[in-house]
Amino acid sequence: MKTEFDNYTRVAKGGFGMSSLWLGEDHLVYVRGRGLLMPFSEEYKRYRYRDIQAVSIAKTSRVVGIVLFILGLISCAGLMALVLWQIGDERVTALKAVSLSVLSFGALAFAAGLLSHLILGPTCVCDIQTSLSRDRLRPLSRYLRAQQVVDHLKGLVRESQKELVGNRGGGRGSDGTPRAATAEVEAFQVPRSASINFGIFTGIGVILILALMLESIFLTGTTLTLLMGCSLILSLSLIASMKKVTPDSIRSMLWIQLGLLFLLTASGTIYYLLVAIQNPEYTIGITGPLEAFTAIAAEGGLLGYLTFAVLSTGILVSGILGSVIATRWKAKIAQVEAGSDMVDSESVNG
Repeated sequence: MKTEFDNYTRVAKGGFGMSSLWLGEDHLVYVRGRGLLMPFSEEYKRYRYRDIQAVSIAKTSRVVGIVLFILGLISCAGLMALVLWQIGDERVTALKAVSLSVLSFGALAFAAGLLSHLILGPTCVCDIQTSLSRDRLRPLSRYLRAQQVVDHLKGLVRESQKELVGNRGGGRGSDGTPRAATAEVEAFQVPRSASINFGIFTGIGVILILALMLESIFLTGTTLTLLMGCSLILSLSLIASMKKVTPDSIRSMLWIQLGLLFLLTASGTIYYLLVAIQNPEYTIGITGPLEAFTAIAAEGGLLGYLTFAVLSTGILVSGILGSVIATRWKAKIAQVEAGSDMVDSESVNG
């Protein structure tokens, strides 16, 4: 789904694109979809800024979600232990490998869900009220994002209702419009951790490709260590992007990188389980796993090699694209700030 369409800008969306919020010139559009995994039908509702009476946000508990993800993770880990304990016959090695692969992928999926649930921050409910209705805006289910959208919406509502609010709230620019209603780009920020993360991802992408080609145990160990550090920096970058008003393109690129990182982890886990079952020597000490990952080209076959090559290239490309997007947004924000400073200076001199 596009983030901009004609004079509309999307400011929030629900899971699987089932619902979304769009800002227009003089009204807010709420698109509410119905379906399974994808919307089969959509209902559109418009709220004119001049008719909005209140927008309320109330925090809700996210403990239930955390408990469910943890239970799913524990269940997968327990079943993996049961499979390893029950199946010892060489004739069912393939069944063991498939079962462990499916369970490890499920455990990683629950871990990814738990991590994203924590990164997105506190949950909430958000209601919008007019003289005719009171509706719940389901896309605004995270407190930090809801606050950002409501703060921006507040400026648009004040501008439309300026004859009612008078001079309250936030002062006016040189053209008489409230400062809260100025260009959206003026409020955007590019977290420093995001720029650092994109640079690290670019470097790791290069190292991953070299590790596949050179088959060096030292390079493989270095790569695995860097990936663990990279996951921490990526998590901090996502948290920063939730707390600050970050452009959607940068936030989306960070989520893409998290997905690539989990796909790489899942593929590595499944590959290691398969080769370790066939060759138990790969389970001895620290060097065993390193030797297994170093021998991806030989042990993983063409499919395994191509899988890791594609994921490594994706990590490299995501780092480069993220750096380009962050640089462009920094330049755009600096240009807007310079223009704002010039306008303020002219106002003072005038």
